[in-house]
Amino acid sequence: MGTPSMSTTGRVPAWTVGVSVAVLALLVALVPGLARPAPAAAEPGRSPLVAGWLPSWATPASIASVEANPDLMGEASPFWYTARAANGAVSLTATVDAATMASVLASLRGRGIPVVPSVADGSAARAMAALLADPGARARHVAQLVELAVANGYDGIELDYERFAFNDGRDTWPTTRPNWVAFVTELGNALHAAGRTLALAVPVIYDGNRSSSSGYWVYDYAGIAPVVDSLRIMTYDYSVSRPGPIAPLAFQRRALSYATSVFPAARIRLGIPAYGRLWTARRADGTPSVTGSCPTTPKVPGTTSFTTAVASSYLTGVAGAPPAMAFDPTTGEMRATFAKEYRGPDGKGGQTACVVDHVAWWVDAQGVGARMPLVAEFGLAGVAFWHLGGMDAASWASMRAWAQGWTAPVPPPIAGVPAPAPPPPAATAAVTVRPSTVAPKPRAKVTLKVKVAPKQRGILVRRQMLVGETWRTMASKRTDRRGRVTFTVRWPKKPVSNTYRIVTKATKTVGAGASEPFTITTRRR
Repeated sequence: MGTPSMSTTGRVPAWTVGVSVAVLALLVALVPGLARPAPAAAEPGRSPLVAGWLPSWATPASIASVEANPDLMGEASPFWYTARAANGAVSLTATVDAATMASVLASLRGRGIPVVPSVADGSAARAMAALLADPGARARHVAQLVELAVANGYDGIELDYERFAFNDGRDTWPTTRPNWVAFVTELGNALHAAGRTLALAVPVIYDGNRSSSSGYWVYDYAGIAPVVDSLRIMTYDYSVSRPGPIAPLAFQRRALSYATSVFPAARIRLGIPAYGRLWTARRADGTPSVTGSCPTTPKVPGTTSFTTAVASSYLTGVAGAPPAMAFDPTTGEMRATFAKEYRGPDGKGGQTACVVDHVAWWVDAQGVGARMPLVAEFGLAGVAFWHLGGMDAASWASMRAWAQGWTAPVPPPIAGVPAPAPPPPAATAAVTVRPSTVAPKPRAKVTLKVKVAPKQRGILVRRQMLVGETWRTMASKRTDRRGRVTFTVRWPKKPVSNTYRIVTKATKTVGAGASEPFTITTRRR
């Protein structure tokens, strides 16, 4: 996932109410019905197929969705807390007030739905990783989270600590990984001792090689398996900045194939997006599909998101008429396309116009139904939706029809004894690249100065370009004794925008590495 934001699809809100957890715990103790009562007995025939998140900014829509479909709910995770690590301590702030918490808890408990609130990492980059490296600070954070669950009568706690993956940099992962495993192990054991459960929201991992193509291996599914009750794998955001499917079936299958090989399948939930995205389409050469010169007003929308509950009306509103829509059975997603003309001032007092080709992808009810067989095939606990307030009624109906013939697997008991730590991986190569320009003139020479650390002669370095959804190798060189390589690119005559990255091949002593992707675009005249 990308940078968290307070949007319909962002995982961490950009704001917090600032209510202290200690004050909330006191309010909970004083408000009748908030001290941990046992959930109401589940109705006969109820299925625990669905879990999901209730974002603080979408509480009314989320709780309405749950209240209309309690028969399918296994557990609910309100997005209520933000953790910020700094100076050896973690501050926990709440994103909703006590009255909202009381109302949501009463609704969920009255319907027999376990409540496992989510705690999101809102720290500065590398701050939480640094705290987890300190055993004393780590122990204090464990005690803090257990107290949060017990004081508020929650059934458990979910961690959504995504900074390791998306903010800290891959070079930190070899150090962070064992500290993360230690932290999760200590927290899981402490929560279990208090009669609570531990859930995790984690990005995808593709294999156990811990290479640049292994996914977000810092979260180490195998290492945390002995103590985690529910692993919610966020198999979405496959396409973000460029047009494409949000959660294609092949991508989800690949993630599940590895996850279920190292983690009990009956404790895994498949993440499904209840949102889609609208983009400006791309031509075959990767440039935006725009004809003419666009006005400054009205502004052509950039990449925007929408919930599946309003997909049709939203796209119709942007297009001005119902767009062409079709279900893609390969990806299991809906795709919509339309062209729209934009007319208005050009910023210089004149009038101008352009035609923009748009494309949108999202998982509709048919796509939700297409993912249900994965639950049975891999023996999963069920699915988890980001987010419950974004789902359309047809998706619930699709799952209900499937659940009538589905029996939830019984997860193996958690022994509470952590598995032996695997041997430390080889140091991952840190790759940095400095382009001479990212806005060259036509036919200009662009140089890419690459540094690889640790410094070592002979490491194979590849320059790759993103073509569609595939990284294609365009040139290869080997590092000199200082770990450096220079690539030279003669920029084409026609205006173009290309996205590149630099990757290295693993050696016996240095793991494979990759730079952050970067884009070079022809300078406007």
